[in-house]
Formats: sequence, structure tokens, C-alpha cells
Amino acid sequence: MAGMTDVKTAWDEVASRFAGLGLKFKYHFEQRRAEEETGEVKEALQRLGDALDDAFTAVGAAARDPAVHEDFKETGEALGKALSKTLNEVAAEVRKAFDRSPK
Repeated sequence: MAGMTDVKTAWDEVASRFAGLGLKFKYHFEQRRAEEETGEVKEALQRLGDALDDAFTAVGAAARDPAVHEDFKETGEALGKALSKTLNEVAAEVRKAFDRSPK
């Protein structure tokens, strides 16, 4: 069952990469919010609008961050490897099933 271990390891890598990206997005979002705080209480709709603007600005800042760009690349590679290993494992199991079937 070494193949299943490889598949699990590959998917663990994908999960780890996505977790790292999530932390970077959170950092950029919190940094943007800290820059924007004025200390005054705003109306609910204004806060909602500001929060949406901050979220999109943070996403834009994160997209320009070379570390995030590299993480996206690595995450995509890890996802590709995990999918490849999964599909190879499924193909091997299907071949085994057909090899065992009566002819």
C-alpha cells in the first residue's frame, strides 16, 4: 500500500500549501485594516463597504507579493502532483481489478 501513502503525502502537501496561503492572505487583510482604522464609529453599510474594499485590496496586495506568488506556484505544483498520484493509484487499482476478473 505504498501508493496510498504517496497519495496521502501528496494531499497533505496540498493542504499545507493552502494553509500557508491562507495565513498570508490573513496577514495582508489585517495589515490593510490596521492602516484604515480611524477610531470613529461608522454606519453599518459604510463598514460593510470598507470591509469589502479592504478584502479586495488585500487580495490585490497579496497577488503582488512575490512570496504569495511563489506559494501559488508551489501550491499548484503540489495539487498537480497529488492529483497525478491519486489518478495513478486509481488506474493501478482498476488494472488489478481487471486482471483478476475471469476471462
